[in-house]
Amino acid sequence: MNRRRFLMLAGAGAAGVAAAGAGLYTWRRNRSTPPLRSSSRNPDHPRLVLYYVPCTVPAWAINPFNEDIGFTPNLARLAEKSAVFMNNSVEIGASGISYASLFTGAHADLHGVFSQPEILQSPLPQISQVFANNGYDTFYFDAHAMAKFGMNYGAGSRHVADYLLTPGHWLFEMLLDKLASDRNYRAFVMTAFTITHSVYPFQPTLRNRIQDYGLTPAYRVKDLPAERKAAGLSLEEVEQFHDIYQNSSQDALQLQWDFPSHVRALNFPPAKLEKYLSAITYLFKLNVARLDALFGKTVERIRERGLMEESVIAFTADHGEIMHRDNAFFKFTHGNQQAPEVLHTPFFIYGPCAGVKPGLHKFITRSVDAFPTLAGLCAQAMPDEAAPQGVDLSATLRGSAAPPDLEAFSHEVVPDRENYERLKEFKTLTKVHPPDGGADAMWASVRNSEHIVKFVKTDIGDPSPRLVAFHVPSDPEERRDIYDSANPVFSGMASRLEEYRKRLTLAHHHWERRRTQSLTDSQKTRKLKDMGYIK
Repeated sequence: MNRRRFLMLAGAGAAGVAAAGAGLYTWRRNRSTPPLRSSSRNPDHPRLVLYYVPCTVPAWAINPFNEDIGFTPNLARLAEKSAVFMNNSVEIGASGISYASLFTGAHADLHGVFSQPEILQSPLPQISQVFANNGYDTFYFDAHAMAKFGMNYGAGSRHVADYLLTPGHWLFEMLLDKLASDRNYRAFVMTAFTITHSVYPFQPTLRNRIQDYGLTPAYRVKDLPAERKAAGLSLEEVEQFHDIYQNSSQDALQLQWDFPSHVRALNFPPAKLEKYLSAITYLFKLNVARLDALFGKTVERIRERGLMEESVIAFTADHGEIMHRDNAFFKFTHGNQQAPEVLHTPFFIYGPCAGVKPGLHKFITRSVDAFPTLAGLCAQAMPDEAAPQGVDLSATLRGSAAPPDLEAFSHEVVPDRENYERLKEFKTLTKVHPPDGGADAMWASVRNSEHIVKFVKTDIGDPSPRLVAFHVPSDPEERRDIYDSANPVFSGMASRLEEYRKRLTLAHHHWERRRTQSLTDSQKTRKLKDMGYIK
């Protein structure tokens, strides 16, 4: 693929793409007819590719990754017909950085996003560019504040809509109509959004654009009786605890980043405290069920148009979420601690038309593998510089190659003085991550099929991070540190982890010196408030 063509499309945001002559159309509330273009190239390739990437979806909350979960029937139903990656890991529990890796097939040392919100300035080709340059009409529904098209996420997308991809919405329906009526038309559709992020709403909220764009009919889940009763909660108690939890953003942030202070401020008796924490977990599960309903309705619309046998659908997430584990520093959140509940995300690909064989795969996969695998399944020509740290798994999914032996690397953000100034009142956070830690103290981990080795703190009194190791299958909550430097498996993983940290540290230093584009303080503050990161 011509490198110049990709670089032409790699400008920062709308201006760069429009200047490249890509014919950009942005759709907000404008219902005028978008010009959907056909292509006769590669008529046998999948005609619809849906890259469905919501925020804050842990594997533990989704069936089949957790067979005890009964409130995600739509995801479970499609997963039965898909290749399911049971051990998938993301780069980080921070949306802006994670979406950058999902869209570029690289980590921060190459995609260059080290904090959020930030502009994605890397010249690496993005997945939407690859599909656009192979004859697909490209759509990006960019409903996530940390991954906006105006920040150069989704570069190469021809149609950009700043709202959720919702079943029944006019733009999605127009796209499906075009696919059903024009055999030469092919579409790549990518979405980034959240309806599960904290603060966990009890009912649909305008903050999550539930009522704006026709989502309400798909968002019927109002109660999970089995989950609620198992937690010993009545609906009245859920409403009561929700009001306490969501009384102000201060309460929710304190719950996330300074749990001991939050418990002291509540001053609940032990039994009431346990119910309160169970209610918050229930609220999160309720929102996962709503996500499942939305996804199910979306797939149903594709099926109703007779397009399922010509579609490839990939479902994954930018990161997961932890729910009240007693040995974790931070109990109801994501990021800042390399928690397995955050790093382990669902990932499956449905694609009979691309030769995908259904089944469960237990080998290690990473978020950076999604881009090259989708391109490989759809026979897309890839420039040499695309997805430099990802692996194309398409041959394995078709049964023609053995699974690769991969390791999954992850890291945390470097302490950001601006953000920590906003959160300095939360003592647990500032003790665990002093704002003067710098890139040299960056937490990170490496995982294989059996073990994970981490460079982290394990006690709030630790003066600095250290190496620890856990056996993943038998110790999923990481309660027994088994690191032994004399063990060649651990020492080898630790050596590769240190090389990874050095690359990130060096790249971070370059990023600090060379960063030429950034959002203003007011833009950053607004986006962080929109996501509930600051009050």
